[in-house]
Amino acid sequence: SRAGRPVSLASSGIGSMPHMAIEPFKASTSAEFLHVAYKGAAPAITDTIGG
Repeated sequence: SRAGRPVSLASSGIGSMPHMAIEPFKASTSAEFLHVAYKGAAPAITDTIGG
């Protein structure tokens, strides 16, 4: 984590393939993560690119 803040990880929704790919990564690290679920890939990509 950066200075006590969790790392945000976006996916195209709960149960989506990107979300399922994130979960083993989260389990294998000691860092804190915040899953941000979007209603589809397009909004997730737009916000990720926009910062």
